Amino acid sequence: MTLVETLAANAYIDPQQNEPAARKLAAALKQSILKNAGEALTCSIGVSSNDFLPKMAADLQMPDGLTFLSPAGVPKRLLALRLTDVTCSTTTMQRRLPVRGSTTVAEMYTTH
Repeated sequence: MTLVETLAANAYIDPQQNEPAARKLAAALKQSILKNAGEALTCSIGVSSNDFLPKMAADLQMPDGLTFLSPAGVPKRLLALRLTDVTCSTTTMQRRLPVRGSTTVAEMYTTH
């Protein structure tokens, strides 16, 4: 019997303080996981300018990605998402917003 378990760990790295250092740290984390756990364990890392957006960034390249969301890049990357792709969307919200005419982040942003 194979046991597969999904685990999540969130950490906040502020790329505005030192973007090259944030990129280097994120890449080092991924390399360390690969070296110590092998290919059986992957991770997606998101780096952005607050404590919410890194989770969204990581979700954009699952299960083994490294995504940076700059403040200028947030609208382009997130407005195209469906509401069901938003990390904090609840099933109740997902039922209510289409009734109000919103199925994407862009529609919610422009109509509400």
